Amino acid sequence: MARTLVTVAGGEIVNHDVIKLDKVADGALKKLLTADERANLTALGIGGYISTVLKTGSYSLILTDAGALVEVNSASAVTVTIPTAAAIAFPVGTVVSVLQYGVGQVTLAGAGGVTLRTPSTLTTRAQYSLITARKRSTNEWVVGGDLTVSGGGGGTPDPTLTTQTYTASTEIFPSPERGFFQYTETHYSGGSGFSALNTSTLQSTRTSLGRSLVFRYYVMEDMLGADTIPSAWLTALANDMTALRSAGCKMLPRFCYNTSGDYSQVTEPPLARILSHIDQIGNVLNANADVIHAVQMGFIGMWGEQYYTKTLGGAAVFGDVGSTNDTQKNNRMAVLSGLMSKLATSIYVQVRYVGLLRWAADAGLNMSRLGFHNDAIGSPDGDYGTYSTYNSQSEADARTYLINQIEPGRPHGGESASNNPPATDYPAMRSQMSAQHWSYLNPEYYGSVLAGWGSTNRDEVSRLLGYRLRLVSSKMPTSSAAGASVSVELVMANDGFGRVLSNRPLQVRFVNGGTTITRDLGYDVRTIPALSSGVTITGTVTAPTAGTWAVHLALPDPASGLAGNPAYAIQLANTGLWDGSTGRNSLARNLTVS
Repeated sequence: MARTLVTVAGGEIVNHDVIKLDKVADGALKKLLTADERANLTALGIGGYISTVLKTGSYSLILTDAGALVEVNSASAVTVTIPTAAAIAFPVGTVVSVLQYGVGQVTLAGAGGVTLRTPSTLTTRAQYSLITARKRSTNEWVVGGDLTVSGGGGGTPDPTLTTQTYTASTEIFPSPERGFFQYTETHYSGGSGFSALNTSTLQSTRTSLGRSLVFRYYVMEDMLGADTIPSAWLTALANDMTALRSAGCKMLPRFCYNTSGDYSQVTEPPLARILSHIDQIGNVLNANADVIHAVQMGFIGMWGEQYYTKTLGGAAVFGDVGSTNDTQKNNRMAVLSGLMSKLATSIYVQVRYVGLLRWAADAGLNMSRLGFHNDAIGSPDGDYGTYSTYNSQSEADARTYLINQIEPGRPHGGESASNNPPATDYPAMRSQMSAQHWSYLNPEYYGSVLAGWGSTNRDEVSRLLGYRLRLVSSKMPTSSAAGASVSVELVMANDGFGRVLSNRPLQVRFVNGGTTITRDLGYDVRTIPALSSGVTITGTVTAPTAGTWAVHLALPDPASGLAGNPAYAIQLANTGLWDGSTGRNSLARNLTVS
């Protein structure tokens, strides 16, 4: 019989010979196929040639598991994780089977960003249960087979599974690490002048104006000529952090030496002194990293904006008005690198110009920690040099570069600096802030620009800055057996310009009287894109003990010292769900456990 080699491309048979399988015994078919042909059929799960991968513990799928059977033989519960498409590029249509061969149940889990869809749970029902997962789209898989259902029983969907939908809210409320900020500044000249933050004032600003992010200039006039920062000043800085924590706020500080606007004056000390100051200040900031959202690069130039510079002693250490040689460029990068090296990795650092971002990338700095501040949005000359300073790119290319840097989730914000219609009119400003994923804005400057927007538009942008998570629906059973796996499906929208920037847990909380049981869904909320109408989040949690439990959702601060403080938890943009005394959002549903 004439025959053609079986070949595979793109997950499909592209060359084959038609063989009447009902005329050929299985053993004879094996003889007809070469080893390569059998491997190709195995990869497709065709003709019974399915390879088996033996595992005795938790496991993350790899590319060669496509079309295979993962046989798990364990005496205890095991998790098989499906990685993201970015990590393992399984083709769409890939099928992976999982067999619970041992007594330990097997649960499928998606890595952060992977959605697993199931009619019941993601856990095998019993020993010898067989389940399958099929890749439907880039990071979406459908799971079926002999699965456990809430409350026990066979592998059919639980008839008590219900969907609850939720109503969006237009309320303006404080949210951590986003929104209009509260502007403050303090100076230190002649051994005095430090104006401390006041807890009561911050609390009032947070609750009445919805501002939980505090921008603060620390202008250190006295430190221009001093290597050692006075201990009293460092203590005052630490006390500011205590006031922030007590008020439920976080800070966005910038340290500099001169804000007079008189360009004939000295604007910064020599490089070595700046690095010494960074080391001393960094000790205080690191001890209070939980209330520091980001630190702006500062330190160089008038207002710490790295443009108008006049270094103490007259040496041209950093260049001036956007002009630098290689040595001056390296000196600027030494300040940025020193700041990033000193600060805790949880603290973002922001720079003022796109050119500085490009220099940082060329220097091999950790770009995932670098945000941006534009202190002249909508102004002439490309936002007063925001895109052209230290940068040879066209403005269009620089804007694209900035968006690519910020989109994965880095802090970006600032203020306007001049009235420049139509660029500073609300439609243009809203469009730019949306495209560049702004997370915060100065509501006071430039005053006539924001006044011109009108209260309706100012209210809208205050809601849209940063993230604005909103619950669309939830799907859960109404009853369960104690200790059983309970499937949870949430559809979460993000109406904001940006993403959640801190790695917060997403928790299901079961509440019965004075008892709260917390289960972590293991989902990274930072992966929810800006301006997304609905992302499906699926997972399983273990049911609590017998009783009727109200079900809630919580997104607390990741820092252990703030996790229990409801002021630092995320309120969802829904009506009637938020409990400000506990920092949790009701799902408006109960779970009856027997």
